[in-house]
Amino acid sequence: MATILVLDDEQHLLEELTKGLVAVGYNVVSIGESESPVETFVTEAAELVFLSLHAKTVLAVCESIRTTGEGAIVPILFIGSGHPSIRSPSEALGAGGDYHFEEPLDLKKIIAKVTTYIGPSDAALADARPVPIDNALTEQSDLASASDDFLAQLNAEDTASRERDQVEQDQRESALREAAEAERRKIEGAEILRRAGEQAEADRLRELEERRRNDAAQETQRITESEERRREVEMA
Repeated sequence: MATILVLDDEQHLLEELTKGLVAVGYNVVSIGESESPVETFVTEAAELVFLSLHAKTVLAVCESIRTTGEGAIVPILFIGSGHPSIRSPSEALGAGGDYHFEEPLDLKKIIAKVTTYIGPSDAALADARPVPIDNALTEQSDLASASDDFLAQLNAEDTASRERDQVEQDQRESALREAAEAERRKIEGAEILRRAGEQAEADRLRELEERRRNDAAQETQRITESEERRREVEMA
């Protein structure tokens, strides 16, 4: 049975990939970044390696595997979007990788690519062997049913992943709309305050002008009355 080594510190990706490969008959050894991946590759005699780009030391692990005996020719496939220290998937491929799978993972595509590199699993080959005619229809039906169930599971997981992505996208768009609306209200509030301030200043200036005019009129009247009294005194 072909052994596949999977290195990933992202638990959901590790479980998803392991489950899919085991379901079609491969022996899978799953480890984290801190579990001596190069030594595990050698001791398990893995025929294919999956390395997650989420792992910080993934490029060094790839290069180290390539320096081992069988590691020079073993297929190394990268998965994931990448650790911040990795500029792009092409950088990972330049370190010795053979292929890169983007997220969300397409298990059907992954299994097809694995089969291309190391051939079908022993279980798949056993299912393909001729069977007695009286058992052929039953085994064919069982195989078709199992295949349909597995594909249905993959499709369900893919649908669920798309739905989660859509929900997250809707939430992001809603948050952006709310932020834009809050900013619009903030600007409108500031404009209202500015106009109110301008109106208050205009009212204050008008009031000052009216007071000045009233004071001037009163002063004029006072002077006039004073002048009239002076004339009356002189005439008397």
